[in-house]
Amino acid sequence: KRKVFALGILAAAALAVSPERLTGCGPFFETTLFTLKYHPTFPLDQYAAGRLGVVKPTLYREFLFVGYRYLSAKPMTEEERASLSQPSPPGPAQAEAAGSHDPFRVWLDARARIAGLPAVTQVSVFRKLPGSDWQSYVNCNDDAFQNAAKTLERRLQTFGAEHPGVRAWVQAQDTARRFPRLPKPVCPRC
Repeated sequence: KRKVFALGILAAAALAVSPERLTGCGPFFETTLFTLKYHPTFPLDQYAAGRLGVVKPTLYREFLFVGYRYLSAKPMTEEERASLSQPSPPGPAQAEAAGSHDPFRVWLDARARIAGLPAVTQVSVFRKLPGSDWQSYVNCNDDAFQNAAKTLERRLQTFGAEHPGVRAWVQAQDTARRFPRLPKPVCPRC
């Protein structure tokens, strides 16, 4: 009897002390958390002083080198720290990683070589899931824009910018990217 009574008290206490809100998803943070892929967390002078945090393998080599020095018990000198505190100018790989190489922009630049086409400034790359108003997925990835730009370049070299087939192909690409929808399903019973 005592065990049953104790279990009843324990169950009642667990129900009474439960958290105010239980979430089915999460974790939810009060502030947005970001991490940088190629740089340590700013300011860089703290990283240069040895407060490394998590040294990710995707960091630029100069930051991996700093991590190596501190983890090898060979701290950096004041002069070395000062040089790291100044961000280096981005090289070609850094500029591409930072987002200056936009596949959509590459496609627009290639498309601009065809005279008389209407201007396109944005494209929806998402497609809604059938039967859902709030779910979507990326339907037109970066590779689609890169491949279209390369294909257009080959067609321009082969046929030239004035060829009607090249113009029709670009217009078809515009249509496919402007209206990225699934066809309506054919239901024999409907």
